Amino acid sequence: MRRPTLSLVLPLHNEAEDLKDLETHLSSWLSAYEIECEIVLVDDGSTDDTRPRAEAWAARDPRVKVVPLLHPYGVEGALRAGLDRAAGEAIVLVDGELVDR
Repeated sequence: MRRPTLSLVLPLHNEAEDLKDLETHLSSWLSAYEIECEIVLVDDGSTDDTRPRAEAWAARDPRVKVVPLLHPYGVEGALRAGLDRAAGEAIVLVDGELVDR
């Protein structure tokens, strides 16, 4: 796989209820642009269904990769884990709750 031009890194903690909206919003936004992109979802030790729902999204979309953290490390720890695994030439940090939109 080619190196993506852009990596979107999203820290998630107990975001199971919001993941479908997040998927819809990001997929719509990305389809409007012709850019090689990856979406790095970092599950920060969630206790709800965030991880399985994120993994289901990754199974549907090859641009998505999931970074599971066993314990919550907070936003900073989740971002650091996502940055360590992001492969894009440019990296954008996005709030998992879509506060940035």
